[in-house]
Amino acid sequence: MAKKELIIIGIIIALTLLLIALVIAKWPEPEEETPVAELPEAPDATVPLASGKQAYEIRTTGRTFKITEVELDPIDVQLNEEQLVRAFVEDTEDRPITNQNKVEGTAFTNNKATPFSFELKEVSDTTGGATLTKWEGSWVLEDTYDRIYVVSITAKRADEEHKVEITLR
Repeated sequence: MAKKELIIIGIIIALTLLLIALVIAKWPEPEEETPVAELPEAPDATVPLASGKQAYEIRTTGRTFKITEVELDPIDVQLNEEQLVRAFVEDTEDRPITNQNKVEGTAFTNNKATPFSFELKEVSDTTGGATLTKWEGSWVLEDTYDRIYVVSITAKRADEEHKVEITLR
């Protein structure tokens, strides 16, 4: 072969090696396997709940009809005992209370959903012109709650409803 042809072949080999080196340098490294999301562990049932009556203020913006506070008494209800639940509902449009106004609840525990109803106990006007109603309901614990303990409350009127969930476990 002629000297010129050897130089051209050498250049082609050098360029090929350079191209291979560049490809290897920019080749992405294999990604590590992303672990599958695991469910969180159940709460430690040995950590006690607070005891006695507990009140929870509910802050909601942009609503004219809303649950503003929930009380659970006692929060650490025991097997076959009753838990009293109070819900305070505010209506800033100051509408009259009708038989279409109601509050409903469900207590969720490890293996059971226990629905319960509320009774209207008190109606008052606030200084801002809103109507504040106090509702009371109760349910009896017939299950355990070391993994799941949620109290769900829904306040309803003819054209609107507001739901809150108090998650304790």
